[in-house]
Amino acid sequence: MAVESKRIRVTKAPEDRRRDLLDAGLGVLIEKGPEATVADIVAAAGVAKGTFYLYFDSKDDLVRSLRDRFTAEFAADMTAGVGESPGPGDWWQTLDRTVEKFVDFLLENQDVHAAVWHGVPGTNPTSPGQVDTFELLAGFLRAGVDAGAFAVADPPTTATLLFSALHGAVDIALARGAVHRDRLLTAARELTHKALAP
Repeated sequence: MAVESKRIRVTKAPEDRRRDLLDAGLGVLIEKGPEATVADIVAAAGVAKGTFYLYFDSKDDLVRSLRDRFTAEFAADMTAGVGESPGPGDWWQTLDRTVEKFVDFLLENQDVHAAVWHGVPGTNPTSPGQVDTFELLAGFLRAGVDAGAFAVADPPTTATLLFSALHGAVDIALARGAVHRDRLLTAARELTHKALAP
């Protein structure tokens, strides 16, 4: 007599199910790149396609949510360095620690970064209401100018330029397969010190 096997339905809280879909989507995007489909994602998550559409409108919507999550993690990591004004004489140390965190975060999360930003075209950078990393850095520069530590005429533009330079340097090093962390950090510190020195 054949025993009929029944699929056990697992009920999860909506935030847990959404996180599972994001994690599965990230894994599939890292593995397959832009060719990844919603079908691939639901297969990896072990759910029906209809479940996916309860949480996301499309694959682009999931990618946007992954970008938001990555940006929030990055901002939280950076906030430890630039969220509060340093004490007198500590501005340069805080800047150096922030540059180091910036470079290390990108190096440690290179697969995620490549899959979510460089691997999937056609999505918006982030959703409204997300932490603005550029404004966070600009605020740190403004506070440093007010404290007399930095000389910067245009903190928002300078923050954007420094962010882009550091981000681009890490991207190019990774693309060339020649990542020398210490060299990157030395050059990054030299650049930021020259750009901000009074």
